[in-house]
Amino acid sequence: MDLRTMLNKLKNHQYDSPTEIRDDARLMFTNCRTYNEDGSDIFECATRLEAFMEERFAHAFGENGRKRRTL
Repeated sequence: MDLRTMLNKLKNHQYDSPTEIRDDARLMFTNCRTYNEDGSDIFECATRLEAFMEERFAHAFGENGRKRRTL
C-alpha cells in the first residue's frame, strides 16, 4: 500500500468506511518500515507521520472504532 494507491481509491470511491482508510494507512506504514532500512530518512519520516495520523485517528474514531467526527 502507498499514498498514491490510497488517493486513487479515494477518487474512485473504493472505500466503504473510514476504518478502511485507517487500515490502509496502517498497512502503508508497516510496508514502509519493512522495505526501508531502520534509521533511514524514509523509515524515520514514516514513523513520525504514523504517530501524527494515529493521534488523529484516535480523535476521530474514539476507543470503540466508530467514527465520531471528521479528520
